[in-house]
Amino acid sequence: MREVDVLREFLKARRVKTTNVIRHGVAVAEKQKSVSEFKVPQVGSKENDKISALPGQPSGINFAQYSGYVTVNADAGRALFYYLAESSNDPSTKPLVLWLNGGK
Repeated sequence: MREVDVLREFLKARRVKTTNVIRHGVAVAEKQKSVSEFKVPQVGSKENDKISALPGQPSGINFAQYSGYVTVNADAGRALFYYLAESSNDPSTKPLVLWLNGGK
């Protein structure tokens, strides 16, 4: 399954469904999310996630770069997107920096 197809299925699963529930004799609209029905596949590998070029990037760069998704909770359909640019000078000895942006 291509990443765009995975994203499309995930967005469909996030759509809010409304059902009527009777509380104290009154019908009340209750929102339900169906994200738990969606599973994020962990299909990435180093070679599959490797980026060969980016729009506007000069040719001849001397570092490897990767991007993809890491599943953190398949049952809830949760995954983190990552972008990794290796050091251009002996990447195996360089520390890894992890930068996470906030969200809900």
